[in-house]
Amino acid sequence: MHEFFHIKINAKNNYDFGFKLGESLSERIKLRVKKNKLVYAKRGAKSFNSLVKKSKKFLPELRKEFPELIAELEGMSEGAEIPFTDLLVLNCEEEILDFFIPHCTSIATYTKNKEIIIGHNDDWLPEYRKNGMVLVEGRINSNKFLALTYVGSLPGTSCGLNSKGVAFTVNSLDFRRFRYGIPRCFLLRELLEQKTMKDAERLIINPERSIAANTMMVQKNFSIEDIESLWRNFEIFHGNRWLIHTNHPLKKKEQNKLNTDKESVVRLNRVRQILSKEPNVTVKTLKNILRDHKAAICSHINTKHPKYGVTIGSAIINPVEMWMEVCPGNPCKNEYKRYYLK
Repeated sequence: MHEFFHIKINAKNNYDFGFKLGESLSERIKLRVKKNKLVYAKRGAKSFNSLVKKSKKFLPELRKEFPELIAELEGMSEGAEIPFTDLLVLNCEEEILDFFIPHCTSIATYTKNKEIIIGHNDDWLPEYRKNGMVLVEGRINSNKFLALTYVGSLPGTSCGLNSKGVAFTVNSLDFRRFRYGIPRCFLLRELLEQKTMKDAERLIINPERSIAANTMMVQKNFSIEDIESLWRNFEIFHGNRWLIHTNHPLKKKEQNKLNTDKESVVRLNRVRQILSKEPNVTVKTLKNILRDHKAAICSHINTKHPKYGVTIGSAIINPVEMWMEVCPGNPCKNEYKRYYLK
């Protein structure tokens, strides 16, 4: 059975963690950078050096707010034996390139046992189908986490679960504009360090965020929250039964022709339709939704719409029983494998 590469790392600090991560994934990261340079050129980048110059403009704010994450990225650079600036570009790619394509579906729901589970399909460029994602099981001092992440990125770029029971998934919103603040990858990595939902909220609504994004979060069985971090404001939604998010704002006054694609609305309504008819949600229910083709929740290459994303990986998280199930590629074709955070 095809599986995501799973790596375990125990570290004494962020630099040590980054070094061990880079060293263990060295060949994968080098290949990813090589392939991404071709992807960036295909997507309109003038040159890779131009992207390096853009990404360096994020460093003053990052060194000020998250010096430990800069140290982690420096460690990854040295461990992988690849330039720091190459990795910086990978961790800022959504900000500095016009990458907006319909992708990602997130669902948080109570089960028939009154537990909360989160499901997520991560859809992205077809070029990421091979050597795109890894599952990282990390420990830095007393904090432990599981994170499904893109190769060469800081952990957490898709979804994560930490030892405090904080679990999250992320969806892109329209980001055809950005500012030189804190790139999304760095906020998601820091989210793995948060001890409470309130801490996580404060982090995600950070006014210095660089692009719009959506984050769905739970902490064990406390609550279901969804935070739309828009361009200059944010909205927090709470769910009594479930919450669903695709790639457009939920609040109608925030919707417009640029940020609300019909494809995203169709996916959201499809999930809502299924859940509204299911009184006893189970993990199987969530898997069936993530495998659904009627609204392309499970996304394959679309010849009519070649700019649409494809499903790179799928995940389901239970923050009470402390496990994450991950499936590489399309969940309609591959199986989920469960990993416990111990």
